[in-house]
Amino acid sequence: MAEPPLKKLKKDFDHFTAPLKVLVGDNGQEFYINEQLICSMSKLFEELCKKKDTPKKKAGEKGTERSRTFAPPDEDPNIFALFLVWLTNGNIDAAEDLVQIRSSPLGGLRCEALKKLVKEMDLRFFQLVDCYYLGSDIQSEEFQNFVMDSIVDLVTERTSQTGSVPKGEISALASSTKEIHEIYVKTWADSPLRMFLHRYHLCEQVLMTPAYVQELIELGCHDYISDVITESARFYTRPVGASRPSSSQYCDFTCTRASQMITIASRSRMGRVLMRKKKMKYEWRDS
Repeated sequence: MAEPPLKKLKKDFDHFTAPLKVLVGDNGQEFYINEQLICSMSKLFEELCKKKDTPKKKAGEKGTERSRTFAPPDEDPNIFALFLVWLTNGNIDAAEDLVQIRSSPLGGLRCEALKKLVKEMDLRFFQLVDCYYLGSDIQSEEFQNFVMDSIVDLVTERTSQTGSVPKGEISALASSTKEIHEIYVKTWADSPLRMFLHRYHLCEQVLMTPAYVQELIELGCHDYISDVITESARFYTRPVGASRPSSSQYCDFTCTRASQMITIASRSRMGRVLMRKKKMKYEWRDS
């Protein structure tokens, strides 16, 4: 298990300075964070903390220094709280705001307990996706890596729980056109989350009906359609005379391969793909 970020901090006098005040959301929910800690895990905070520094006042000089209050305008306080739990603990399992998932249902897979379990897993999935967006906004590669690993684990467990359920009774995660559109709008091309999504949908055999494709086109999801076609061609294109895998073999192979590739991507390519310079929409708030 990776060492929690807090334990990696250098024990110096800077660690004991006044905490950074962060106001999150429309109502400005207050969070107090150690500046050195958050800067060690967020390139955005690191850059902003450098820019906020002002020359110290000379003896007898009037006026106040800039406030240590930071105001990200568009973030969800609950999601930001999950980031802070990860920041200090290295995981979010004990986070109060994390969607709770019950134990595996008893008495067979096709029962009311399973439906409740799947609903909780789906809520957790979209919560993790929001965490992924936050990681992108604040440029925290390590947090995004953690979130991707959590998504892979969650979807793997969901698939194992619903494996014997007939197709159509339980929909694949994020398979509505609006959900696909949101994920593709909020992520970079070739991002691990995009890679995982279209491979997972192939695994779950999400039907690309003409009406479904038309709706994707109207929403501007051309990249998703292209990704699905490209990925399908890689596995269904075979030399003449070669046997083509059955649907079950294809799904099993895709799931395994997607899981392996996402794990690799989250630990190596994430920095190059997702940590590109973004326009900073955050600002320092004067007192």
